[in-house]
Amino acid sequence: ITEGKPALVDVVVFGNQSRDQILEMAASVETGSEHPIGKAIAQAWEAKVPVESFRSLSGKGVEGIVDGHHVLLGTDALMIEWSLALPDPEQKVRLESEGKTALWMAIDDAVVALLSVADTVREHSPSAIESLKAMQLKLVMVTGDAKATAQRVGESVGIDAIEAQVLPGEKADVVSLHVDGRPGNAGLFGAEQFDRMKPRSLFINAARGMVVDTEALRERIESGHIAGAALDVFPIERSEEHTSELQ
Repeated sequence: ITEGKPALVDVVVFGNQSRDQILEMAASVETGSEHPIGKAIAQAWEAKVPVESFRSLSGKGVEGIVDGHHVLLGTDALMIEWSLALPDPEQKVRLESEGKTALWMAIDDAVVALLSVADTVREHSPSAIESLKAMQLKLVMVTGDAKATAQRVGESVGIDAIEAQVLPGEKADVVSLHVDGRPGNAGLFGAEQFDRMKPRSLFINAARGMVVDTEALRERIESGHIAGAALDVFPIERSEEHTSELQ
């Protein structure tokens, strides 16, 4: 939906550190991150400090020792897990209402800053989503972003339902609930549904939730009704194994 090129846009400082000190430590601890948001923060400051004991905490943030200081950078849940007081929750709500992803930063057991990162919606996303909805598909955005951030992005492009603050390990179950009303069965469709669709191959997202007729999809892409760049899916060819699984 978005460009996938987020950038750091706000640094709100609560502690005694300067903005530059915050940026240096935040960029350093995020150097080992593979997440686009982490990479955006890492790119915001060129000079880095060596990091020890780095850990990526799936869906919550990162942790590491920077210049002898214990640094946490991440979500409300991560700060609460460490029993840290949040100095200005309203500030975070305001940033998220603007469509930004806001993260707390703690140094040595005290929250010292709030950093926000923003991405932009791809030019062709609204028209791509409109075309998919015309194919009678219910579109659900499942994301780890905060509710306000996800709501702003999802509503701007016409998403039907938005599931926010979902951890990576929970996404498949959330998709399943939308597919067939129960968790633990992501991406599985009954034989009747499969026969009615008769796809030559399946398009399925990383959480194994979105299945469409690829021939119809290809026709729409070739005719310009759907911008292929806006679709974050990959193909799985139909086989006897997949057919039996779907049944």
